[in-house]
Parts: sequence; structure tokens; C-alpha cells
Amino acid sequence: MNPLRRILSVLLLLALAAPSAGQRVVKSAEQRQVEAVVRGGLFCARQGFQLRAREGGGLFGRDGREEFGAGYALGVRVAGGYCLAAPAVRPWDFDAEAEGYAADYEPVAAAAAFAPLTAALEFSPARPDGAGRQPLCGDALYHYPAAVSPDSAFPADPYYGEKQGWLVWAVTEGRPGPGVAADFVAYRHALRLSPDTAAFALRPPALVGGRQVLGGVFVVPVVARVGTVEFRLCGIVVPVPGGGWSLCCPFAAEDPPGAPASGALTPVGGKDSPATKPDKKKRKKKEKA
Repeated sequence: MNPLRRILSVLLLLALAAPSAGQRVVKSAEQRQVEAVVRGGLFCARQGFQLRAREGGGLFGRDGREEFGAGYALGVRVAGGYCLAAPAVRPWDFDAEAEGYAADYEPVAAAAAFAPLTAALEFSPARPDGAGRQPLCGDALYHYPAAVSPDSAFPADPYYGEKQGWLVWAVTEGRPGPGVAADFVAYRHALRLSPDTAAFALRPPALVGGRQVLGGVFVVPVVARVGTVEFRLCGIVVPVPGGGWSLCCPFAAEDPPGAPASGALTPVGGKDSPATKPDKKKRKKKEKA
């Protein structure tokens, strides 16, 4: 069974309340259930970079290292590929020191690596294929086509409208890196999604002990069939250059089934208004004729 689908109590997941509960240190059973469901669809992505001299083409690292810097971001598995936030694609745009060399050097991508979100991050080399890469939400997020197992991919929520679900933040116990522990902060969240609102500013959770936000997802529980709840991906939390976080929602493309069609005529005054009420006298005269 898809790990993103769990036979859970429908009442437990759909009776959504205020989002403040996720700020507590002690996690509820409900929060732990949600975290267990989404964990398999998420990973930590690392992208290193070097600086190349505009004259001569020499490559440079920093402080005796081969790399000048590296960016870390949350990776999200979706149908047909995965999504990476900008720090794992253009890490130099999030490195203030790299800007000081822009006149004489240009950034180039170096080694990339992925790690599952476990008790201690263990990175394995990766080679993201940029040939079919597509930017989403401007350039805050990127989709990479790849073969992804359906068992580990989030199904996307394709509909606009009111959304009540879970905002799940991925956090690390300090600066992301090999051996650093990863964890989650989850709480309920609600929003209204429309063609005019594809991104929402977010306030990150209050963290203590040097914990840092890696990214996050907004998932909506949907009853797929009796007794089965499917968590659909509505949005991905991405960093904003200069500070801050935004919820990017690029997957919705249509109104939910049964929603009134846009531009449909609406009777004024309702069915009993003078404009729509049939004239009984005229009808009787017509019948006698």
C-alpha cells in the first residue's frame, strides 16, 4: 500500500482545528501519524558550487575547500519526478559572500547529493538532470523529471478552493550537513486557493536549541475510499531570498468537481422573482385557446 495512504480514522484527520497546536514540544499522536505518512516523500538536497574566473576560467573554492559554498533545501517526490527549492538549484543566490565576487567570478554548480530525512542525514551523490527542468512559482521552485516510485510520490491536489490540512515543516538540529538529525514540526493549516493566489507568505515555527528550517509541505487529507485517507500535496514551503518563507502552490489547475462554471448565468432574485416566475394567467388563456 502507498505509504502516503493510511487507513486512519476519517474523523480524526478531517476534524481540523486551530493551527497553534503544532508549536508544542510534545507531539500528539495525530501529529506523529501525519509525519510518518509524509516522511517517505521528502528528502534533503545539497548542491555545492564553485566560482569560475571570468578571465582564464580557473575554478576556486573557499577557505581551503574545493567548494566555495553549498545550499540545502527540501526535496519533494511527486508523480513523474521531484521538486527542489531554489537553494538546492542556485545556492549562490543565497550566499551573501558570493555576491562580493560577482564582478570577476561567476558561480558554477559542483557536486550534488540527496539524503533521506532520518535521525542522521546520510548523503549519497546525485546527478539532477537539468535538461527537462521546469521552474515553478517564478524561480522559487523547480520540477525535475525522473522515474519515481508511486509508493514514495505525493499525489498532487489539482483543485482550487478552500483547503484544510497539515503544514509540515522539516527542520534540522543545527546547520544541515552529514550526521545532522532531521525532524518535523506539524500543525493544522487552512487557506483558500484560487488562480490569483499561488503563493502565501508564512511565519516559520518558533524553534529552540539551534534548530533550523529546511522547508516544508502543505498536505490535504482526502477520503479516497471508505476508511482510506490520501494525503494530497497542495503546496511546498520555499525560502525567500533575503529572508522569510513562502508557500508555493503550483499544482492546482481547475475548480473542484461540482463547482459552478465560471461565467454561468445567475437568475436575479431567485426562482420566485418576477423576472423568472411564470405568468399563470397567460398560461391558462393559452390552454383555453
